[in-house]
Amino acid sequence: MKSIKQAVCFLLVGLLCTVIIYPLLHELGHSLAAIALGGEIVQLSWLPIPSVLCKMNSPNTSQYVIVGLSGMIFPALLCIFVRSNRFWVWYLMFIMKLTAAWSLVLAGLSVFLFQKGITLPNDDMTIILERAPDQWWIYALLIILLFLAVCLSVGKSKPVRRIISVI
Repeated sequence: MKSIKQAVCFLLVGLLCTVIIYPLLHELGHSLAAIALGGEIVQLSWLPIPSVLCKMNSPNTSQYVIVGLSGMIFPALLCIFVRSNRFWVWYLMFIMKLTAAWSLVLAGLSVFLFQKGITLPNDDMTIILERAPDQWWIYALLIILLFLAVCLSVGKSKPVRRIISVI
């Protein structure tokens, strides 16, 4: 019975992270960057798909790019730097790291496809690339570095050993 309860807990925490917490942090990243750069939040919706609509006071492309990238950067950095010895908090952050890594893979794929002339509708990275396409290599480098940092953080946390110790 204990193993069934643990399995359900693992599943619920995983779903909580990927369906609620990560999207919230993603949109929060956009929002915080917009506010920090003098913009405002015009619309925030959670269902059916989380999204935030920000209005910038300046048509500055750099600000637009920073706000766009912040949705990916904020949760990745947060899950790298938040640590806990409590298992379920650690596990939550572990799932967040996996979700952030997957998000970075998808962003990298968006850059690659954009370079091949294929655009993905309503994709943050595609929207950024449409606004500032010449800096694609900077975005790709940022994605690679963040991905490596997240993967290194996952490896350092010794997830297999940690999970086995609880089972």
